[in-house]
Amino acid sequence: MNTENIYIDNLFEQLSSQFKHLLKENERLYEENKKLKDEHYKDEELARLKAEVVKLEDKCLAGFSISEEEMTKITSWRVQHEQAHPMCRTAIGGRYVYEFIPTSLGVTGTIRCTCGDHFDFRTI
Repeated sequence: MNTENIYIDNLFEQLSSQFKHLLKENERLYEENKKLKDEHYKDEELARLKAEVVKLEDKCLAGFSISEEEMTKITSWRVQHEQAHPMCRTAIGGRYVYEFIPTSLGVTGTIRCTCGDHFDFRTI
């Protein structure tokens, strides 16, 4: 083999090696791009779901909500009321009416028993 052939073979090996390296790099970049697109899709889907949650929350707020703190107070009052008035206790409920009164300052909330006793769980 002459020197020129060895030189050409050496160049060919270098080109082949570089080509293989570029193919691997291209594959790595393709996978990374695919991953980024998937993350972008997840971000878009998350934003869409958040917007849907906001719409559903708005629908829920069309009624009158009771906070956890208010519910704790209501439950405490009911337990005390039912201990003081055992006849007001019932297996299926139905003895209590919740009243919400919108005012210019906010919304008041009252739970009222059929015996006439009541508890204002939300005042202004």
